[in-house]
Amino acid sequence: MKTKKTEKEKLFRIISTEYIAGLQYHDYAPGLIPEGDVRVPVKLILEPTNRHDPSAIRIMLGDYKLGYVGAKNGHTKLLMSERQQHGKGTVTGIIIRHDKTAPLWQRLVIQYRSSVKLEGEEL
Repeated sequence: MKTKKTEKEKLFRIISTEYIAGLQYHDYAPGLIPEGDVRVPVKLILEPTNRHDPSAIRIMLGDYKLGYVGAKNGHTKLLMSERQQHGKGTVTGIIIRHDKTAPLWQRLVIQYRSSVKLEGEEL
């Protein structure tokens, strides 16, 4: 069932949609997020001191570390880094699906959104 976008949501461009990487290794608990189609905002935090990936972006829900932006999603990492360093808008994360019956690494689907148009982009 599709829901109507709010005025604020119309200002965002979807960058990508994917599973949260590393969910099975961090603070995921089934009761943290309602099941089904949801809209749960999360914090995206650059983690330049990460010894495995200096371009890592941590995904937080309150004090809970859910995992990371997938390593294959370089576009999201690049946009977030550029926008945080140069103050050009934001990249946000919204959990849009929670399926408790899926394999653990496929339980949470996140959508990355950009709030500012870069040159050559269309919103």
